[in-house]
Amino acid sequence: MTAGIKFLDNAYSHGNFLPNARLLWTPDVKQSFRASVTRSIRRPSRFERDGNQLIRDGAEFIRLISNPHLLAETLWGFETGYRRRITSDLSVNISVFFRKR
Repeated sequence: MTAGIKFLDNAYSHGNFLPNARLLWTPDVKQSFRASVTRSIRRPSRFERDGNQLIRDGAEFIRLISNPHLLAETLWGFETGYRRRITSDLSVNISVFFRKR
């Protein structure tokens, strides 16, 4: 088992803990099971929060306006998998992913 935690601090999301954990179990030399869980953050870009842009395309004008109330998005990711070595040159790997916002 491997576990870790990262602390991310920035002007938009103000301090976030990002933990992760991974587990690998090998009952014998030909097969292995694994599982992991991780938390990640997607913070809004500077333009998404503070930007204001006017684009001229010929006679048309497009105005892009930001949203200062945007918050960071949090995602929990889960993965599990199984690997089986059939021969020395061939193995099968099955993985399942799930995300929760």
